[in-house]
Formats: sequence, C-alpha cells, structure tokens
Amino acid sequence: MHTRITQADTFEEPWLSDVGRAVTNAVSLAFDGCHKIYILRDEITHQTMIDLDYAPVRVTCRSDAVDQLFEWWEISCPLRFIQAVEHGAGDDEHFTCVIPQGQYET
Repeated sequence: MHTRITQADTFEEPWLSDVGRAVTNAVSLAFDGCHKIYILRDEITHQTMIDLDYAPVRVTCRSDAVDQLFEWWEISCPLRFIQAVEHGAGDDEHFTCVIPQGQYET
C-alpha cells in the first residue's frame, strides 16, 4: 500500500515558497517516475505531456499540488528537479527551473 506524505512533511525553505508560487496557476503536474517533475501551466503543455506518455495529474487545490510534488520528490532519484513548463511561440515549450537539478541539498 502506498503511504501518503503528511502535511507536516514538505519542502524546506526557500524551495517551499518557490514551489507554492509555481503551482499557483498550474493546470496539472507530471512525473516520469524517476527524476523529472513538471508543473504544467497550460492546456497545450498538458496535452503534449499526454502525447509523450506521461499521466498528468490535474491541479484542483494549491496545497494538494504542493503535497503531490513533495511526494514525488521524496521517491525520486538523486538527479531530481522540478520545472514549470508552458507553451511558447510556435511549437516551442518554455521551461523554468523551480528546483534545479542538484540544488535542493546544497
């Protein structure tokens, strides 16, 4: 059975504030099951992730979204990172580092 991370367990500051801001207008979240964690900011990016065989989770509550991201963070490999993604001009996606790879533990 999968154990849910409790509300008391969450990101350390300043990362908690950064993650909280990043999910404010998020449409969904996606995780590759290893280390790539994404905050998807629009419907086009949400659909793109589905096309790439991700299973995005819709964001309905900011605190639940932060909890979900932390749960994925805790089970990720050491190469983990969180990026916010939104559709840009043309077919390009715009990526913003929320927690860069290797920076959380430093």
